[in-house]
Amino acid sequence: MFNSDDKVLLQQRSAEKMLWPSFWSNSCCSHPRYGEQEQEAVHRRIREELGIAVTRIKRYFDFEYRAAYKDIGCEWERCSVFSAFSDDPIKRNRSEIDAVRWVAINELSDLLMAEAENFTPWIKLEWQRLYPLLAAQRSD
Repeated sequence: MFNSDDKVLLQQRSAEKMLWPSFWSNSCCSHPRYGEQEQEAVHRRIREELGIAVTRIKRYFDFEYRAAYKDIGCEWERCSVFSAFSDDPIKRNRSEIDAVRWVAINELSDLLMAEAENFTPWIKLEWQRLYPLLAAQRSD
């Protein structure tokens, strides 16, 4: 999720989450339902998690990751990475998200390195691939 101030939205996962509780992560995860188109899932989950409508949705790439969280559990997922735009105030779903913060696009890479232990594994992987694509778009 991006805004007109050239910032990306981060969410802090609920402390009630079994895996990576209270970790900072990407704006939203789409979790498509069986038979649901990806774009539909993007709109639905953004409404469910962030309480907003978005525009300018763009699909970038897919990636797969596998990561274990302590001795509690593991995720092995295929992720499709999209960007979306909104300047609407966030109305977070408190059962999903403890906090949100906007970070300048050009500062997120440094933040992910400096505070790596506070972020989910998937945002680090996705940002490593997404940031160069965003930077190339901005220079066009």
